Amino acid sequence: MSVYAPYEDATQMAWCLTPAQGRAEACRLWEDCCAVAASNPFAWQRDVLCADAIVNPAEGNRMAAWPYTHRMVANPLVNQGEGQLLASRAMARRLGIAEQRLTYVWCGAAAQEPADYLRRDQYRSEPTLKAVLERILQLVGDVGTFDQFELCSCFPVVPKMARRTRALQADTAMTCAGDSSFFAAPWGTYMSHAAAAMVRAMHDRQDARGFLYGQGGCLDCP
Repeated sequence: MSVYAPYEDATQMAWCLTPAQGRAEACRLWEDCCAVAASNPFAWQRDVLCADAIVNPAEGNRMAAWPYTHRMVANPLVNQGEGQLLASRAMARRLGIAEQRLTYVWCGAAAQEPADYLRRDQYRSEPTLKAVLERILQLVGDVGTFDQFELCSCFPVVPKMARRTRALQADTAMTCAGDSSFFAAPWGTYMSHAAAAMVRAMHDRQDARGFLYGQGGCLDCP
């Protein structure tokens, strides 16, 4: 979190936001994520929390690293697992899976920042995030063609940057699983759970398209 917090400060300055406005935006995002997790039977934390309970320091919600409280950061201390089965369309049909239950993997992209964040030239944007999102849109089309998104991270600044990179609407749902604060399971497994949640969201929606974005490490490997 000591890496993500400076990104919060730098992006707020670049976007001409006060610290209060920056925290308010993060809190709205996390309140929405909390609501998604509350409706997800596989989430670790399913309590419905209001924005004030998330952003304000209190007993059980200490300040972790400005501007993040405990409820605004990832929760790795969980015991969760998931499994995925990939098959060719022919194999899926032989196994008796109905056509309307099939979910297809379309394309993907990846990028890498220096793992040593002190070697990066600025903290007000994330070039790898921009590169990955733009490459996906080259392969698929305009962002408006997606019906479901997973753009969450261990900390709020990533979906905040993604939202501005692709000019998403303020009410765009950023997660289908509940994010790694409330659904939990960061450090490599959260996006696997998010992929499973995306598949469930795509069931019986043959024309729907989902967008999965995962930001790992210290903002170095989307």
